[in-house]
Amino acid sequence: MALGGLCPPAGFCTLRRMSASVIKQETSSAQLVEVCLNRIRQAPAHSSCSFVQVYGSEAQASAADLDAKLRSSIETTRHGPLTGIPVAVKDLLDVAGQPTWGGRPPSENEAMASEDAIVVSRLKAAGAIVLGKTHLTELACVGHGYNHHYKAPTSPFKRSESGDGYLPGGSSSGSAVAVADGLVPVALGTDTGGSIRIPAAWCGVVGFKPSFGRVPLRGCQPLGNVSLDTIGPIGRCVEDCAVVFRVLADIAEPSKPSECPQIAKMRFIIPAYCLENLDTEVEGSFEAAVSAIEQAGATVHRLGTLDPILKELQDLMTVTFHTEAAASLQHFLKDERGKSLGFVVRSRIEQGSKTSAVEYLHAQQRRHLLCAEIDAMTKSYDGVLMPTVRCAPILLSEAQASDEALQQAAHKCSLNTRLGNLLGRCAASLPCNRSDIPVGIMVMGEKGGDEYCLDVAMAIEAVLSACGLGVDSRQRSDSHAKRRRIMGA
Repeated sequence: MALGGLCPPAGFCTLRRMSASVIKQETSSAQLVEVCLNRIRQAPAHSSCSFVQVYGSEAQASAADLDAKLRSSIETTRHGPLTGIPVAVKDLLDVAGQPTWGGRPPSENEAMASEDAIVVSRLKAAGAIVLGKTHLTELACVGHGYNHHYKAPTSPFKRSESGDGYLPGGSSSGSAVAVADGLVPVALGTDTGGSIRIPAAWCGVVGFKPSFGRVPLRGCQPLGNVSLDTIGPIGRCVEDCAVVFRVLADIAEPSKPSECPQIAKMRFIIPAYCLENLDTEVEGSFEAAVSAIEQAGATVHRLGTLDPILKELQDLMTVTFHTEAAASLQHFLKDERGKSLGFVVRSRIEQGSKTSAVEYLHAQQRRHLLCAEIDAMTKSYDGVLMPTVRCAPILLSEAQASDEALQQAAHKCSLNTRLGNLLGRCAASLPCNRSDIPVGIMVMGEKGGDEYCLDVAMAIEAVLSACGLGVDSRQRSDSHAKRRRIMGA
């Protein structure tokens, strides 16, 4: 089986087709696993370091066992939607018998997980093969993607032989880089303020943040698990993310794929606040995407009526995120591990530790009232559109040279994404760049409306693809079908 290139197009088709190929024994899970392992081995450092743990022998054994069962099974046997698919999971999720470092320095004394996180268990039950764990920012606390404890993976959009390149976004940085570089077809991330969607936007892939509460969190190291944390997929297309979301949320796979809704009948709203202080290339790519959506027949309303509420929600996010993070992570300040914490992470924990219970509860009361107002104002729309990230990524060399640049990136990159976490809503980020600077467009759905939000995102994806938006320059000469082809024999 040919390995293909390490850069996109990665030679993967959709998860459905890949899994069907394994079930029909047109290919094998062992072959898919070996292709991914070879790609990780052969990848340059700025790509291969997207993995912090690789379970080579374990994955090969699991794949061989699955293939043997397929050869001996009868035709009526039901198989999971991820049968034979290699997957990666963020190193915030427990895998039985393995350590969970959570973006901290690896330690020989780290306790091994006694059981899989629920989402990992569900992946395995659906037939997936866990290939390893991926890089993240320290304690999943920041969105720029840089972690001083580890080698730094970079976005595939700009890389030099010296190792410099754009930061990949975070905190689920490794998952996005691994998918973008074709090291694995799909990966799991977590999202407390944008940690799935930011790296998806900066690496040119699709990321889906489920509504709060739709996916169980047990076995995931907490950050804002009181009201903000979610777990979701990062993939190469919306369809793949939808398949994985259904597995994570324990939703039965439909007997046949649903038809993509007609975008010409859709209505969207763009809050003016979410367009403030955009980088030039972000603004240009986003407006090109919106124009394409309008030309496809959708109705787009740009409104400022949401702005006062959204701005107040930003203030409430500071109280909510820092306080919940401090509740989860404060113990790191009290032992030797606290000495190695980065400035931004330490300052956020310390700030949250100073919040009183009264202040936090008052913030939540106000938050619930504002969420109800937003829900009432957007319920007649099919989605809320905005740039996923307002700024383009900074270079790794800039991040390493300047704490101030890192702090600014950490603040600005999540201004739009964190709104979805405060509202408890689902949201998908799709690549919409028109050049070699990565840009994402985000569609936010209603709370609990995850399935429809994915349908809407699929309709938007089709429009963007037809217009050549969201395509890496290395892919522009390849057809849409070719970008989704199965691994070549």
